[in-house]
Amino acid sequence: MSLAVFGGNFLRKVAHFSLMGHRDQQEEENEIVRNLAYFPTFLNGTTFVRGTKDPPDFIGRCVGGQKIGVELTSWLHSSQTRDADGRKKMRKDILRIIDLERFPHPVNFSSVVVMPQWGKRIRESHYQRFRDEFYAAARHTDGVWKALRERHWRSLRPEERFDYEAHQSDLKLYPTLCRYIDSIWFTEGIESDQASNENSWVSIIPDGGIYDPVWSIQALRNVIERKIRHYSNRRMQAHLDAQDLEKLYLLVFAPAELSSSNTSYQTGGQMMVSPVEGLTDAAKAAVESLSVLPKVFDGIFLFYPVWNSRWLARIWPTFQGVPCVEA
Repeated sequence: MSLAVFGGNFLRKVAHFSLMGHRDQQEEENEIVRNLAYFPTFLNGTTFVRGTKDPPDFIGRCVGGQKIGVELTSWLHSSQTRDADGRKKMRKDILRIIDLERFPHPVNFSSVVVMPQWGKRIRESHYQRFRDEFYAAARHTDGVWKALRERHWRSLRPEERFDYEAHQSDLKLYPTLCRYIDSIWFTEGIESDQASNENSWVSIIPDGGIYDPVWSIQALRNVIERKIRHYSNRRMQAHLDAQDLEKLYLLVFAPAELSSSNTSYQTGGQMMVSPVEGLTDAAKAAVESLSVLPKVFDGIFLFYPVWNSRWLARIWPTFQGVPCVEA
């Protein structure tokens, strides 16, 4: 194969994957804009369509006919979300390899949480042995559950739940299993668990935990400042001026499917009170220094999924929550 042919094929593949990534990003942005319908007062109820001269990403018309633009950007810490994406793929792989339908629900415990060795993907030639050893370990633990419970460091009342974490030292008989996991956590169940968890009694430990909120707030600040600097250069200003925009807004968002792997924005105390309190403080802290930067946007908004709901607020130049009307 000549270098020219190789180079041509390589560039075509790069262009293909770049196009796919662009389409994925556009669909993600389209979904965020569709969610804005839950906030009928957002920019006075203006309806937006994708811009044909991106940027900005979306164009709307006010009641008076004025043309306004909205640029979208995501609030995600690249290193954490990259790692989280790999863990997400590993979770899917492990559950697919385990194949729960092949194994009946254990008698003595209702749920199992697997702690993998992150970054260590299971080799295809090990799938069968990994599956067999996982079920062998589950059967063994189920069989000795009474003895494990009785050896607990304190006497448990009959109604108290017992949980047991099997570490690698407890799983020495299962070398392939130990090669890819750190431990397995078994939790005792009650009768109602048997019915509700029959087909989902195994899970892989999710992301989460209390991180340093300063890290996350700085990530949000960096995202906003990068957009301001990018839009303040002469070429971009000329491009925007040519579109005759009355107003230009920035909407920072966190995708719902990645919110669990996004950097945390709360302290432990805020988490106990309300997720919205932490978002409010994070947003205010992130825009504290914007007055020293060029005024490119007429307003900055932050959209974030909160559990099974949505949260939207104008965070600059003043802070104001946008009421949500759930369907």
